[in-house]
Amino acid sequence: HHLVGHTPLGALSVFALLALLGLQVGTGLVADDEVSAAGPLTRFVSSATVGLASAWHVLAKWIVLALVVLHVLAVLFYVTVRRQHLVRPMISGDKLLTHDARGSRDNALTRLLALVIFAACAALAYWISTLRV
Repeated sequence: HHLVGHTPLGALSVFALLALLGLQVGTGLVADDEVSAAGPLTRFVSSATVGLASAWHVLAKWIVLALVVLHVLAVLFYVTVRRQHLVRPMISGDKLLTHDARGSRDNALTRLLALVIFAACAALAYWISTLRV
């Protein structure tokens, strides 16, 4: 059976990885390694919050790395055992199927929405970077 997208477990892994990356960003903003690097928002939170965020930041880093390794192993499993070549579809976003499947919505409105979200994220990142001074 050829799935169009991720398997349910693969989709769960993607959501877990995205959530952990969000946790990395959030905790990194207020983390402090007490040697050379401090997040730009550390001065706005208590030292207890900084300590907790720093601990979570380090822990989440190892969990993210473990999920990335697990993802690569899953791709290798699908390539070697299931004989489904997933690398090209992961890069291009297109997968050749043996049957018809409904395409995802990709129009000017969705691309504009993506551009607006990207611009908002870039503006937020820039604003946070100015708080360091």
